[in-house]
Amino acid sequence: ARRLYPRHRRDPPRENRGPAPSSEPFLSIRRRPSICEPLSQVRLGDSLDDDGDVLRPPTAAASPPQTAKKPPVRGLPPKAQGRLRERFLRLLRAPSGPLLDADDGGLVSVAVDHAYDGARGRCRVAITNCSPAPLERLRVDVFADGDDQDDAPLLVSARVDDGVASLRPGETVVARVAATCRAPFVVPPELALRFESSGGRYAYALRLPVAATCFAEPDGYHARDVASFRGRWDDVSNRDGAEQQVVVAARGAVDDAALDALRRRVVGEALRGAPVRGADPSPRTATAAALVNTTDAGAVDVLVRLEANAAARAFRITVRSPSPAAAAAFKNVLQALLASVAAL
Repeated sequence: ARRLYPRHRRDPPRENRGPAPSSEPFLSIRRRPSICEPLSQVRLGDSLDDDGDVLRPPTAAASPPQTAKKPPVRGLPPKAQGRLRERFLRLLRAPSGPLLDADDGGLVSVAVDHAYDGARGRCRVAITNCSPAPLERLRVDVFADGDDQDDAPLLVSARVDDGVASLRPGETVVARVAATCRAPFVVPPELALRFESSGGRYAYALRLPVAATCFAEPDGYHARDVASFRGRWDDVSNRDGAEQQVVVAARGAVDDAALDALRRRVVGEALRGAPVRGADPSPRTATAAALVNTTDAGAVDVLVRLEANAAARAFRITVRSPSPAAAAAFKNVLQALLASVAAL
């Protein structure tokens, strides 16, 4: 088993020994983990204690208390972690679908339905016990980047129907997640599932498919007026952090059919962008305009340009917005979808 804490320093000679060790807890705990270091302190498969805190190794001066050891906390199996990303990406352009399946090797399956109205969104998360044993002490929590701060860009909360805390084999409980987009954000929230079963403790951390693109809608004004789109494109480029650009290798053929599919399934469905026809002279370019609805900053415009290079079998993504967070969020979603064949 991996060592949970570093080796203690050798004791000093008897005459130089200091006071007796303090009663500091064996595991130092940081409350309310943030999910932005760089992506999360509650990453997929992280181990959590039964109070919902990330377990940290103790300092060199800590001394383990003489208490009975609890069983280790088990995270998601590797088989499940490898599939979560593709399902997460599919759900970014679909209103419902599985996030965790029964055949992934875990003890639960998770299905998500999500819908949005302006700057507010709601997710219905169905959690089913797929194991032959009951699940006890079930807890469902949701965390967003900086949600413990007054200026958090995304506010989230979760509620379990009827306060259910245990599940018999085959039973399902529904957790309802509410999300409010106060300003564009980069990192989607995470759902933490904790429970006990057959003497073991489990903690599953799942990324919810709630991205800044989910709060977007087509920008009809810039889509209809090409001159306005070009003027806004040039104007936004003069702001710091307003442009995000990356080149992505194509996973298949780069032809007219592939580009038409990307316009429909990625730019239209995932980014909620309105196509801007005639904005570029090249037919191998997809250009779109979207608005991210927020409660504090109003509607934030996002301009997207996707260029296909058949000879290099690659795409160049350029996103511009007066909000650096919005530009980064849209670039991240588009880049991830282009790099994933399964999600398309």
